[in-house]
Amino acid sequence: MSAQADDDERRSGDRYEFLQKVYLQDNDVLIGYAQNLNLGGMLLVSDEPLAAFQHYDLWFGADKKEKILDRIFVSAYPVWQKISSDKEHFYSGMRFSHLDELTIEKIRKLIVRLDGV
Repeated sequence: MSAQADDDERRSGDRYEFLQKVYLQDNDVLIGYAQNLNLGGMLLVSDEPLAAFQHYDLWFGADKKEKILDRIFVSAYPVWQKISSDKEHFYSGMRFSHLDELTIEKIRKLIVRLDGV
């Protein structure tokens, strides 16, 4: 399984390595890169800190040039943030909210591909 494990880890659930661009839905601006993914959320790496307690409407799972139908649209908010040791990147634990069944199924299919099943 490609889930990441860490001795100090307090989050529950398996997370799957996932390096993909993440965009804002309203203007297709790149907000950062997802570094891992699960049904509950993702780790987002960005160049700027995110606003605490703010919901972000995001999409990922496809390149900007690919069909819009391949994109996964989510609403998420940061539950924690930390700056990298080089002070150039920000890590944000993003929790998904209000996912519909179609979105959940798209994320599940992506996780199956990531897990190599």
